[in-house]
Amino acid sequence: MNHMPILEIRTLTLKPGMRNEFHHIFVEEAFPLLQHWDFDVVAHGQSLHDQNTYYVIRRFESISQREQMEDAYYSSDDWRQGPRERILALIEIYVDVVFEVDDATLQGLRSAKTNDRNDFIEIRSYDLKPGARSEYHRLFLEAATPLLQRQNVDVVAYGPSLHDENSYYLIRRFDGLHHREESEDTFYNSDEWRKGPREADIALIENYTEVVLELDNATVQGLRKT
Repeated sequence: MNHMPILEIRTLTLKPGMRNEFHHIFVEEAFPLLQHWDFDVVAHGQSLHDQNTYYVIRRFESISQREQMEDAYYSSDDWRQGPRERILALIEIYVDVVFEVDDATLQGLRSAKTNDRNDFIEIRSYDLKPGARSEYHRLFLEAATPLLQRQNVDVVAYGPSLHDENSYYLIRRFDGLHHREESEDTFYNSDEWRKGPREADIALIENYTEVVLELDNATVQGLRKT
């Protein structure tokens, strides 16, 4: 079996009105610092669905490499005496999810801003309550997935993150921003959801973030394999 690289998607919910400032600090200070520390930053930018969400996507060879690099970087004087305090002051919450992708999908993510794009992808990242992930996964498979299928929601991928015991991700595809809003309004306001798995689902979640990207179809098909 061929080794596949590890992708980390960090989705940050920023304090209201702070995204431009965050983007400026990231581009001018944090991104060059990450490059200096040999991080492979695949993509970064502003989510398409709101004014407060930002994402950073990084590639690693393995889970152990990710842990070693991030431990070294975030404990370094470069970070701690550099942009750390100003960046943290702009963040409400963030959630990481980590999964494997093939090289072709990785390259599609790298070139997302230059290729022709027509698929809108929402990546929802969950920080679940300690010890709740197995139950959340069971509930998603047995109750939420059939409901999503009945309402014709295109679920691209889902599952436990590889880097810890409490994170989970759900990736869905939409034809556009309006289609996403309409589809999610219909789903989350339906009696099937509200009188079905909603309360049990919400009870297992600590926090969640979501980011919306526009990708080409080939990259979306690659994400379906995760």
